[in-house]
Amino acid sequence: ELANIFSCKEIDNSYFLEQDLLITCDDEQYKIMAYYIFLPLLILWSLGLPFFLFYKLKKRAKKLHESSVYSTYGVFYSCYKPEYYYWDFLIMARENIVIFTTLVRINLALRVNIIFILLSIFTYFQTTRKPYITDKMNDLENMAIPVNFDYDKLNALSNEALKKMKKIKPSTLGQAS
Repeated sequence: ELANIFSCKEIDNSYFLEQDLLITCDDEQYKIMAYYIFLPLLILWSLGLPFFLFYKLKKRAKKLHESSVYSTYGVFYSCYKPEYYYWDFLIMARENIVIFTTLVRINLALRVNIIFILLSIFTYFQTTRKPYITDKMNDLENMAIPVNFDYDKLNALSNEALKKMKKIKPSTLGQAS
């Protein structure tokens, strides 16, 4: 939801803040808010928090089986094989890069290509490493989504998630997550 606060909408070849159409996205006020509030918060949230948690977990990598570590950090690694305890952080990184790429105002074709390459690389590693404890989870992550899938029938998706799914059109459930 933080990203929606600074989302711009194109109207007559100009970009306006969706939350306040009186503010243009080229306006000095918008730039100050974007560069001094939103960007630091985005970096802190999308990079700082996952790296901090990864650091805390890495320090305890040899003690993952201990109940004190498991009760605090188990939610991040309990469904993965022990050697892939960090996999959840790769998923977070993938999601954050996709979100950041959709927020940056660059050419749509470039955005789609960046996301496609990222998802392809991740799918390759997901398929070759099979990090989940159960084969069923590994298979589920790689399960294909039909090309003509109607995302409008997914009532549980927010409008924002629905727009992203329609725009990106993920090919597997893992990419969609």
